[in-house]
Amino acid sequence: MRRRVLVFFTLTHFLFSFNSISQLNNIEDGFISEKSIVIYSFLNKDSVTEKIFNLHNKLSYLGLDVVNYIDSLNTQTSNEISNNLVQYLNSREVKNTILFSEKNKLISFYGLGFFNQQKENPRLMISGDSVFNKLKNKIINSKTKQKNFLLPPKPEVLFKINIKPFGRILRKPDTSKDKIGIITKINTELPENIIQIEEKEDYRFYFSNGINYIIHFYTGTESFIQKTFNLKNLNPTSNKKTTILVLEHTATRNRFFYFNPKYNEKEDLLLGFLSN
Repeated sequence: MRRRVLVFFTLTHFLFSFNSISQLNNIEDGFISEKSIVIYSFLNKDSVTEKIFNLHNKLSYLGLDVVNYIDSLNTQTSNEISNNLVQYLNSREVKNTILFSEKNKLISFYGLGFFNQQKENPRLMISGDSVFNKLKNKIINSKTKQKNFLLPPKPEVLFKINIKPFGRILRKPDTSKDKIGIITKINTELPENIIQIEEKEDYRFYFSNGINYIIHFYTGTESFIQKTFNLKNLNPTSNKKTTILVLEHTATRNRFFYFNPKYNEKEDLLLGFLSN
């Protein structure tokens, strides 16, 4: 599952940062009317609610059955969140993944396999000015029949993802004598007790090799991380991009969360955590 999620992260980053993507000419009959989730990326974080509402109206007008919306940042927060998101979408019988980038004037359609397959070609990709008019023409030319005539009147945004209960470490533990593994590549010199490791699904591998803790970095909107993990020191209404450090015990799986608004880079966040 780790490889599949990492591939999803790479594809999402590519589609939301690439500035010139050609259009595909073929629409597979009927797919576009299936239930969908929209992964959005807006330029202005201060008017997200209004932008989502306008986007929902445009897609509903075209007959698209959008079940949920989620910020692109929040699909990359952690493997746990990505896996639970896929389970949730399956329970809602969602079939389509729609990526919308305001910056790149891009809208693209994938199956739900976009999240968990190594490669999946887009079913439809449209970019440039008047992207919704182009999409309208594609739908008309494909003679797609609408399957659901009771479309959601308002956009349903995923502000959090339900995760399994976990133990919480309330005070920062003294880890100076513990062996700590870090999966993320860090471009700074690390203390001797912190080593770069490969990610494993079975944490017994770490514990049996003397690794007491694992360090993760979670990135997403501040409000999404706050609501998902119930963190008191984060703003539940902020759409600002935020990164936190998570120290997880390899035996108990209990977690300690560290956040400092002064640090934007993972290296600075790690150094701040180690110095406090």
